[in-house]
Amino acid sequence: MLAIPAPRRKCHAVAPCFPARRARPERVASDPSRSLSSPFPEPGRHDLDPFPPLKRDSVLPRGAGRRGAPSLGPAEAAKVAEILVRHADLPGNLLPILHDVQHALGWVPAGAIGQIAKAIGRSRAEVHGVVTFYHDFRQEPPGRHVLKVCQAESCQACGSRELTAHVERTLGCQLGGTSPDGAVTVEPVYCLGNCATSPAVQLDGRLHGRVTTAKIDALLQQARSQS
Repeated sequence: MLAIPAPRRKCHAVAPCFPARRARPERVASDPSRSLSSPFPEPGRHDLDPFPPLKRDSVLPRGAGRRGAPSLGPAEAAKVAEILVRHADLPGNLLPILHDVQHALGWVPAGAIGQIAKAIGRSRAEVHGVVTFYHDFRQEPPGRHVLKVCQAESCQACGSRELTAHVERTLGCQLGGTSPDGAVTVEPVYCLGNCATSPAVQLDGRLHGRVTTAKIDALLQQARSQS
């Protein structure tokens, strides 16, 4: 007995679906005598184009390395130039340069961005992007002393949040700020590698473990007396 094959179902072609084209905004002619019948400008005319080409480094805010940014003083510019010469032949030298600039000046001034970019053949936007991406780079001058309070999980479990709140009340500033007298800048840091003695802080590069409110008060008083 022969099996009769089932009839094939007809496939209907489906037209491809494309998203609707975005309408371009209406243009306003700057020349009253120009006709507005055509929404497109004449060849070579960019004054009516609502999507003008972006200028190089136009993403930078005012004062972050663009023309008109605050310039460095002679002493600061000389220090930056010395750092640039020292790292001139080092591959991937941007991060080492920024670290050395901050170590020498205490922060990375906006006026140094153009000088660094020109020396290493990068755009100002690239240098500015690296400075703003890593929270360790300061864009404002710090206080005379820098206190870093660990906010990682181990220190949090041992009371770093309460310690941070006590420091903020003592200094009169929030985390990431500077005390009104300019003596101490308090910054967050995420793991100092001292988890066995949490909570940990770092004051002017020196590590301290098992820090209590009484111990941090003594450290801050000693730092202020040395200012």
